[in-house]
Amino acid sequence: VRRELAIPTVMNMVGPLANPAGAGRQVVGVADMRRVPLIAGALRALRATHALVVHGEPGMDEISPLGSTHVIEILDDRVSQWTIQPTRYGFSSGSAAELAGGDASHNAAIVRAVLLGEGNATATQAVALNAAAALHVAPDGPADFGDAVSAATKGIHDGVGIQALDRLAAAYRQV
Repeated sequence: VRRELAIPTVMNMVGPLANPAGAGRQVVGVADMRRVPLIAGALRALRATHALVVHGEPGMDEISPLGSTHVIEILDDRVSQWTIQPTRYGFSSGSAAELAGGDASHNAAIVRAVLLGEGNATATQAVALNAAAALHVAPDGPADFGDAVSAATKGIHDGVGIQALDRLAAAYRQV
């Protein structure tokens, strides 16, 4: 229904907050910059331990390799705002066309290619930046986002990412 409406619904707002596992650590992407403070406030009210609410340019609900990403970080009861600039981490400006997806099998092939070190530069940068965010909020994760980017990039290059994906796929097949 949400896709057919082609307009944001209440589920666009509530969905990321309605985690049945009660995850206190998470990264939430928001496509509408005006809603970033609202989602951050809700996560703080829900007593998130460590969360990032991100809005990437141009209008992405994830960390963008194409331009700036606005971040509101909740760490315990503290809130801070900062910006991620991909060039700061050695990434070049990418192309939106290199982020284009397709059906499920096409998208799966893109993910596998990135994790095998065979993906295009922009898609690889997108995966590294967003994986870095997950590492940053993880227990005992890197406190510095730059260190998290380095760890994520190393994980892709060392094959750790593809190994994790293969373990996940094997576990799924057993269910």
